[in-house]
Amino acid sequence: MLTTVHVHNQTELLQEVKKQTDQIILTDELARFARELKKYQLTPNERLGSDLGSSGMTGLAENILNRVFQSYEGKDEEETRINERIQILYNIQLVDAETVMLRLKQLDY
Repeated sequence: MLTTVHVHNQTELLQEVKKQTDQIILTDELARFARELKKYQLTPNERLGSDLGSSGMTGLAENILNRVFQSYEGKDEEETRINERIQILYNIQLVDAETVMLRLKQLDY
């Protein structure tokens, strides 16, 4: 049984990410935030192909590059922590023009 939660602000998002909630629904400003994160995330097919070819080293390289990019963007520490956890734990799925769903990666395997 999957747990799906709709969050309304960054504090709720951080709490749900820390709990590793199965699916998190984002709208408005949080959805725009997640759409930006999605630009830096590999698709499941890209990840599968690169993980097979690199013995899993792609995930490590992806995390390091994301950290470097975020440091240049001047984000505060809390936002950087949220970004890292989301990118590591969740697949970002675009539901419609105004809604984004974060789904735990482990549910897709």
